[in-house]
Amino acid sequence: MIPPVWTPLTELKQRLRGLLPRRRRTGWTVLVGLVVLAGAVWLSFTARVTALREMRTTGPGWSYPSRLYSADVPLVEGARLFADPLVRQLAARGYRRATGRAAAPGEYIAVPGGLEIGLRGFRATDDPAGHGGPERVRVVFGRGGIATIERRGGYRSLAAPDLAHPPRLEPVAFAVVLDSLRVRRTWLPLARVPRVVQDAVIASEDRRFRQHLGLDLRSNARALFVNVAAGGVRQGGSTLTQQLARGLFLGRERTLPRKVAEAGLAVGLELALSKDEILEMYLNSVYWGQDGGDGVAGLAEASRHYFGVPAESLSLAQAALLSGIIPGPNALSPFRRPNLARRARHRVLQDMVELGRIDSAAAGRADRSPLWLHHQPPPADRFPAASGFVRDEL
Repeated sequence: MIPPVWTPLTELKQRLRGLLPRRRRTGWTVLVGLVVLAGAVWLSFTARVTALREMRTTGPGWSYPSRLYSADVPLVEGARLFADPLVRQLAARGYRRATGRAAAPGEYIAVPGGLEIGLRGFRATDDPAGHGGPERVRVVFGRGGIATIERRGGYRSLAAPDLAHPPRLEPVAFAVVLDSLRVRRTWLPLARVPRVVQDAVIASEDRRFRQHLGLDLRSNARALFVNVAAGGVRQGGSTLTQQLARGLFLGRERTLPRKVAEAGLAVGLELALSKDEILEMYLNSVYWGQDGGDGVAGLAEASRHYFGVPAESLSLAQAALLSGIIPGPNALSPFRRPNLARRARHRVLQDMVELGRIDSAAAGRADRSPLWLHHQPPPADRFPAASGFVRDEL
């Protein structure tokens, strides 16, 4: 029999065994095992959340339709493009003829020998030709098409034009391809969400969002008191992070085990993501109602559905309305129940005043303003052969 090799490590182990009773050694072993297990679970959870965020497909109900765009129309000198075909291209993109001195984005004006166009630019999706900001261009026609192009500058407070590429009419969406869930959603980075929208959502849904770590016991207690006093559900106690955790990982079943799991997941999200990342994911996850058989989800689609404008253009009154109908977008639909929607908007404006995000005068002006609803349905399938080919490929 070969005797064991004596090393300093062996001596250290013998001394530790002598110092620690068997029960204590067992306890330390169990504790170390639990720590290792918790670390493994935490790393797995963090990796999953990070992957979900990077993929922009984050859990049940999160689907992104495919949008099919036409080619753009470059405006370059020498192009065989005349006034009438160009006007038809403008009309296909929703540009309107104006009579002012300068064309705003989405407008065109007749000028001697040609047109002045307020180009919108293109920021709907990644574009290898460059996004380009809105700008004014003057197109002068000759016998062979476009004779000269004059770039007359961009617009204040808007993105600068892309001077590395020629000006152009932006691509136009001509079809939307939905999956079996039939949910319309477009990912919108937080940088493109107006501050007034962020303030409205936080004021109405989670006042202490920037202070808590996923759970807000003070908010829960306040909601319980308000609900008891009102004799019904007046306020919800869940934080934005809890609502996001529910949408990402849990169903709609209201049970105690699910609420416990929701609380744990909310804390995990707070540790894995920054506050801005959580808010960004929340704004892209919110369900904002139905448009026929299609669900409307995320701020970008809600802005188009209710007001027909990009989210970047939302006003205070519009931001308050969207925030106010989050608890029940179908029951509070401004299209069907405008009076209830107005009350929801009023409540959010008062919440913003209480938090010091706006003053009473601004809240009053927004409260008195019309709803300014403008339903914008998805584009009709104008080229079924092309969209059918895409569906087959997908």
